[in-house]
Amino acid sequence: MARKQGKSSGRVWQEVGKRTTDRLSKAQNFEVPSVFSGPPRNAFIFRWPGDRIEGRLIAGPICNNRRNSSYKIETADGDEVEFFGNKQIHETIRKGELLGSWIRIEYIGQQVIPGCKKARKVYRIWKDKGVVTPKYSEVTT
Repeated sequence: MARKQGKSSGRVWQEVGKRTTDRLSKAQNFEVPSVFSGPPRNAFIFRWPGDRIEGRLIAGPICNNRRNSSYKIETADGDEVEFFGNKQIHETIRKGELLGSWIRIEYIGQQVIPGCKKARKVYRIWKDKGVVTPKYSEVTT
């Protein structure tokens, strides 16, 4: 089901991997992270719920020695930004065949997993379904 997100762009978005995200975010061990800010990096880092990146997915997964694999996205301004993915992002991008598509990724919180040192970040991912154009009957009244 397509849902319109915001008025400014006129785009229609379809959430990809909604069932998995809903399951993870409704789990008992899901929580919103506490206030913590790490050092700045040359990549987009999802830190706070509501952090969002939007653009055309142009490359990935890129193997990194020190961190998780990353993806490169081209924003509407033409900037190329790299962001790090986790298992949920990797699976959603692979299964949804999103490489080359205009996407939006929003960080919504984290899930604490027993026996793991770090909590798992949970994201909502949308794929652009096109631009909404008014029909002739809607323009003329």
